[in-house]
Amino acid sequence: MAGDKTSLEKTVGYIEKRGIGKDPTPLKSFLTFLWNMKIIYGEDKAMKLASEIADP
Repeated sequence: MAGDKTSLEKTVGYIEKRGIGKDPTPLKSFLTFLWNMKIIYGEDKAMKLASEIADP
């Protein structure tokens, strides 16, 4: 189910654990994450999540 809290926690947890810096295409991955979160949770929440991941 899109937008459920458990899925969000797993997704963000995985990204934080892996780290954007270890990604071979960090900007592309970050923008994809931002776009997907915007579709699921709306722009405000997506920006909040993206800023948490970008600046842990």
